[in-house]
Amino acid sequence: MEFDIEKVAKLALIDLSDEQKTAFAEQFPQILDYINQLQEVDTSGVEARPYLNDLHNVFREDEVQESSDVLKGALKEAFPKKVGDALKVPGVFSE
Repeated sequence: MEFDIEKVAKLALIDLSDEQKTAFAEQFPQILDYINQLQEVDTSGVEARPYLNDLHNVFREDEVQESSDVLKGALKEAFPKKVGDALKVPGVFSE
């Protein structure tokens, strides 16, 4: 099988030195042979799965936390104007 290393590198968006091109030229046929071996494996009895393990939602529950003094100070410096609990910022289309 004939292939163009520079074309493959361009498609993969990688820059290869001359040494890397030489090494890749030697390894590429072996990589393609391995892929061909994988394509010959009978997977007709294997159920398609989006993930390899059965983990589902591993996120913690949302909990309301009080703002720290550091956060309050940072927000006060960044947005000095407030209207109730909301921060007042300049309008996008104001003159």
